[in-house]
Amino acid sequence: MPFLRDIHIKTARALTVIAMLFAIFHASIAAADDLIKDRMELLAGSGSPVVIEADTAVYDRKTGAYTLTGDVKLSQGGRVLTADRAVLNTQTGEAHAEGRVTLTDPENSLSSDKMTVNFETGLGVIEKGRIFVKRENYHITGESIERLSETEFEVVDGSLTTCDGKTPFWRITASDLKVRMDKDVRAEGVVMRIKEVPVLYSPYAWFPLLKPRTTGLLIPSVGYSTDDGFKLYESFYWAPADNYDATFDLNYLSNRGAGLGVELRLALDTESYTRLYGFYMDDRKDKSERYNLELAHVQKLFDRVMVKANMNISDKQFFRDLAESTVDRTQRSIDSNFFVTYNQDDWGGYILTQYTRQLDINSEVAVQRLPEAGFRLPKKQLYDTPFYMDAEGSAAYFHKEEGVTGGRYDIFPKLTGVLPLGGVNLIPRVGYRETVYSLAGAGHSRFDEERGLFGSGVTLQSELSKLYGFDSGWITAMKHTLEPVIAYDYVATRGGRSFVKFDGLDTFGRRSIIAYSLTNRFVFKYPRVDGDGYDLSYLTMKLGQYYDQHADVAESGTNSHFSSIFGEAVYKTSYHLKMNADFRYNTHAGKLMSINTDVRYEDPRGGWHAVLGQRFSRDTSPPFMSPSRFDFFTPSTDFVSDFVVSGNDEDKQVYLLTAEAGVKLGTHWNLSGRAWYDLRTESFRETMVSAGYESQCWGISIGMMKRPRERQVLIMLDLKGLGAVRPRLI
Repeated sequence: MPFLRDIHIKTARALTVIAMLFAIFHASIAAADDLIKDRMELLAGSGSPVVIEADTAVYDRKTGAYTLTGDVKLSQGGRVLTADRAVLNTQTGEAHAEGRVTLTDPENSLSSDKMTVNFETGLGVIEKGRIFVKRENYHITGESIERLSETEFEVVDGSLTTCDGKTPFWRITASDLKVRMDKDVRAEGVVMRIKEVPVLYSPYAWFPLLKPRTTGLLIPSVGYSTDDGFKLYESFYWAPADNYDATFDLNYLSNRGAGLGVELRLALDTESYTRLYGFYMDDRKDKSERYNLELAHVQKLFDRVMVKANMNISDKQFFRDLAESTVDRTQRSIDSNFFVTYNQDDWGGYILTQYTRQLDINSEVAVQRLPEAGFRLPKKQLYDTPFYMDAEGSAAYFHKEEGVTGGRYDIFPKLTGVLPLGGVNLIPRVGYRETVYSLAGAGHSRFDEERGLFGSGVTLQSELSKLYGFDSGWITAMKHTLEPVIAYDYVATRGGRSFVKFDGLDTFGRRSIIAYSLTNRFVFKYPRVDGDGYDLSYLTMKLGQYYDQHADVAESGTNSHFSSIFGEAVYKTSYHLKMNADFRYNTHAGKLMSINTDVRYEDPRGGWHAVLGQRFSRDTSPPFMSPSRFDFFTPSTDFVSDFVVSGNDEDKQVYLLTAEAGVKLGTHWNLSGRAWYDLRTESFRETMVSAGYESQCWGISIGMMKRPRERQVLIMLDLKGLGAVRPRLI
């Protein structure tokens, strides 16, 4: 049929033309691909080409530009640009992208409607865009964002926040933002907004970004106290270099006035540093100047010399009125000292200067050490024998504004042995201490006092253990270890019996003491509640006492031959339970001198914890000397309770109930509190409750504290990414 024949001829011609065009197009594309490949390698500079993906791509030989449309993706190393449309100039490396544009790298992502970026330099301009910094969750938006370098951006009419969502809880808006990743943000025309409500304006702001050691303002804290009135704490952190920084504090107390503080920190190397803190306030409430100066310096010299200096200067009422913790408020003295040590393998020496300032009594009665120099020879084995020799000595000058002052010269060689005798260690020791005094005041004016102390002693200690297995019951196995220790200490004196007392060394005198301690250790093994494996719990119980043959008040401080019995018990389990207790019982008086207990439980999931305890101390008994560390010239006081109170003054006795608890409510809230209840006065010595809220990008904590003559509230806001600061003084 003619009609069908004409169609067949036309179709054959068309297919021939299409085949010829396809061959020509394929050849041109292959040639263009070769040219593009060369240009992309040159563009990358490091051999990392730009990979192009798009629905359609048109290449212009004259300009060397690709015009890309439809699901455009340009990749180079870890950097990926996606868009609806893009033009990539292979000669300059510049890409212009439009329509749902994103640019991501391992650290950041940028998005906008329009973007210009140079793949060779990494620089570019974003219109109406957003930067997201994965680390710390920063969101930065702006009408125009210019990327000045890999880590620097300049934002016009922009904002910054760490909150997710379209309406963030907080954000900072500014007419101009200069962002330096891992350094800081500098902003002009700044407005702080909470839920889009303007709450604070500043013509200029400067705060750290990502890097914690970056110069900038820290978040202020506010509070109220019945003593101090309204409180405001603001700090400025300055970090000009990696090895030194500073914090400048403004503490405003409406009833007292404004206080200025500065803390400087300098690290010379890994083992040398300096910290200097100063605070000053003209206290209008007490009509006095309040000041505090602290210096801490550590310096290593020549590998063997270490210098340590600590200086503490303050007015006497500074800590009582302005310190935060109860411990600081009740301290009775502060020390300043300068300490230099020199150490070699076979000997060491030191120089010490110490100045003590009493905060509760007249400073003239305080003993100052100005200075003291000494040496020590560490223990050295005598040939191949089981005996060891060591020695120490010192020369010191002690000064007091009132009373006896003068010098003291002391030398003390010692010989110790360790003799294993069939499961028992026998530790004999012998030594001689010579002390000479050169005194002035109260009738002293020459080398008028000298004494010698000859000491000897022996310690016997052992360790016995046995493992028990059980076929039934909740305990499957138990290991019991028994550690008995007995020691005898004898000191004979030569010279006078009454000496000036500068420190503990001058209190040593004649002695004939025998001491013992008995320690029981138990390890229990039992199956876990879920039946998967086993858990362990530990119980340690210790008893100790000593017998003093002399037992006179002048020498031993007690008129009883037997010391108080000391006891201690500690129990720990794998189920976050810990219990400890200690007591001292005076056998002569038939009285319990002190008892302290604590029971602490922590939820295995971390949801809550609780601590219950009590503190009771009647007065001070002579310190218990642990036989395991028995030394006839330096008795150990490691068994003495932290809550021992000096003297027999009824007003200084301690009888407290203590409680502490904390709980997490959901994923955001946490509550905590503590209380000290005085059973003697039937009143609370101190109570504190605090509540905290923490969300994805911000947090707030409110603390309330009550003391007998003071009430206070402190509020701290934490805007994540901008940081928070706790006040040094409240």
